[in-house]
Amino acid sequence: MRRGGAFRNSLFNPLRWSRRLVVIVLLTFYIVGGGFYVFGLSAFATNVGETVGVLRIPQVKVATDVRVALLDGDELLTPEKSAAIYERGGKKFVYGHNTTVFKNLDLIFEGDVIYFVDSAGTELDYFVTKVGYLSVDEIDMDLLLGEMSGENDLILMTCAGKIVNGDYDERLVIFARLNQ
Repeated sequence: MRRGGAFRNSLFNPLRWSRRLVVIVLLTFYIVGGGFYVFGLSAFATNVGETVGVLRIPQVKVATDVRVALLDGDELLTPEKSAAIYERGGKKFVYGHNTTVFKNLDLIFEGDVIYFVDSAGTELDYFVTKVGYLSVDEIDMDLLLGEMSGENDLILMTCAGKIVNGDYDERLVIFARLNQ
């Protein structure tokens, strides 16, 4: 009997696999693995970065992962099943779809509490100070993160209004201040 026996010539020895079989096994692992990363890729990865926290708004039954926002040119990409965050000047700008993660956001009022738990597990409490609607033409990120937000530390935004030319014509914008 040869040393190593059946193992040396079997399908269980990856060193003896053909390139085709290696590709099939890796693709199967990649697809079945879903949320797991294989060589830096995920079968279900969308246009978002890594998860940096969780946003909870109990009053309107919102609870969602928050991922780092990615840019396509000068446009922020919107994830399908989580919110995205863009931070600038100490302010957090969190946005998501009104049909998935922020579908009840229009039910939020001044004084409601928003909880943000960062990746280290630190929970930050924000109090809603202002709720309003802006037309798509009025959205200016410099203004939104600057003088429009004032002393507020957190800005939430989602689509609102009517669909015109394939996109909503307004954005629901919520400003909140960190409870210190």
